[in-house]
Amino acid sequence: MGSQSVDVLGSESNIATLTGALALRDGDVLINGQSIGAFDSATDNFQDLINAINDKVLGVEASGFTSLEAATVGDGVLENGNTLRITVISADGSGNNVYNITDTKSMTEIIDKIETVTGGTINASTDNNGQLILTNSSGATIQTDGVDATGSVTAGASLIVEQATGFDVESGGAGQADSAQGQIVLVSQHGDPISVSRGSTGTLADLNALGFRESTAAGVIEGGGFSGAATSWGVGDVTINGVVIDNTDTDSLKGKVDAINKASAETGVVATAFASATVDLSGVTITGGLDGEAIAINGVDVTFVGATTADDIIDDINGGTDSHGVTASLLGSRIVLESNQGAISLGTPSTGTDAFGSALVGASLVEFIDGASATTTLAAGGTLVESGIKLSSTNGNPISISLGANATTASHGLIEANSTGEGRYGTAIRSISVGTANGAQKSIDVIDRALEEINAVRSDMGAVTNRLEFTMSNLMN
Repeated sequence: MGSQSVDVLGSESNIATLTGALALRDGDVLINGQSIGAFDSATDNFQDLINAINDKVLGVEASGFTSLEAATVGDGVLENGNTLRITVISADGSGNNVYNITDTKSMTEIIDKIETVTGGTINASTDNNGQLILTNSSGATIQTDGVDATGSVTAGASLIVEQATGFDVESGGAGQADSAQGQIVLVSQHGDPISVSRGSTGTLADLNALGFRESTAAGVIEGGGFSGAATSWGVGDVTINGVVIDNTDTDSLKGKVDAINKASAETGVVATAFASATVDLSGVTITGGLDGEAIAINGVDVTFVGATTADDIIDDINGGTDSHGVTASLLGSRIVLESNQGAISLGTPSTGTDAFGSALVGASLVEFIDGASATTTLAAGGTLVESGIKLSSTNGNPISISLGANATTASHGLIEANSTGEGRYGTAIRSISVGTANGAQKSIDVIDRALEEINAVRSDMGAVTNRLEFTMSNLMN
């Protein structure tokens, strides 16, 4: 398990959720099979995390990146003291910097003032739709709000700033902050694939807090399970490799998978239904072995025969994979269940004693659903693991996922990935545009990336050709 690509850009990290002593233990999170060490958000900051990766993981360079994108197109007009206030919260805990932008009559003026006032620490641009984007290369949090001439956040000033910039700084007649936290950028130093995975004591929630999801191969992203599969996606909710996915007939999991696959020729990505959950046996003592006891997986009985260890249980489950569609693997003291056929049902067997009500009492099931980790104590009668969506690149390249303003991980089962970074990560060439200066620059970056990949393939092919010619020469002599 583990997501792999030459370069990886996670979604926004949420290290504020990692509280308590040693929230991330040494060995919880692995990059290329190497632990990033321990991390505690009560005492450590984002830069500490970047430094730890660079100190402990060989062959990978980590850095920070932050991107705050406006929800709508602004008109660029900031007058009468109404001000866009930009607060940059340092990644290393050294303090905050506040910048005020006012007296502008166009989006071009706003962009120019941001670049000047911030001294280049914030890069401002617009996307192909004309929406304002603020970025930095440090991973510092970017926060925006609207203030009046006295520096106070008011409903009136917030509304004007939102109209001018497109940032979501007004809601329900009151001001609010629109912000983005840092993202972790991983770059291979030798052109090798990068894997990000949980260790034997780590969890999917740990990876999610750092902005990553776990997957199985290069160019694969596994979304979490979600309960809202029957809710249709909205227009522009999901963009994959720069291609907006049509939301027609997306009122089911199958409909969502089909919608993604209809665009495969453009995105180079194939979608399948996917479910994953972990059975934690740390609180279970198997006495005398499981013999004749059973569980039902997707309606198929799995009967244990003399099982005394987790490995034995896994062998019995995998012996029925062709029937129930679920594979099992060992992760520390936990059993990971995965299915490429949709949800996983754990129920009462038609014959034999229900193992979850007897020998496996105390086992718990942990799944990543609706954007959060959920733990259920397994008991006789079983439970249902919600399905999500797995995305696989047809050429093994990184996949870019961008969610619209009204889309969330909870409602869509996906997190944003590789969706910024000037288009280097996963953008499809056929989706690029040169209609704007920013779009043209992004197009250059995407094409440069494609040329790098072509040159790498040519190099590999050249090496193979040389070996073949050498072999042929030896055979002829």
